[in-house]
Amino acid sequence: MTYKDLIESLEILDLSGEMSLPDIKKKFRRLSKKYHPDLCKDEIEICNEKMDKIKKAYNILEEYCTKFNFKFTQKEFYDQFPEEKVKEHYYNSGLWGRKD
Repeated sequence: MTYKDLIESLEILDLSGEMSLPDIKKKFRRLSKKYHPDLCKDEIEICNEKMDKIKKAYNILEEYCTKFNFKFTQKEFYDQFPEEKVKEHYYNSGLWGRKD
């Protein structure tokens, strides 16, 4: 897999920005239903070709996501969940925080 393959896969599945694996799967399923040879309204060859591209793109993205190296640092956690950083910062503050 190359970076070019990754970008082309994103374009084929019409994905952009930050996506999770469930989001990618949802998009794949939606496109699969649309271009499945039994359901597609275009010619069978066009549907088969489009379906092959969709499958290949999904496989590339799935491989990338499953082999992604995660950093379990505090910074990485707060980058993924910024609301938790705000909660932690203000949780014990007098005005907005918890009042026991």
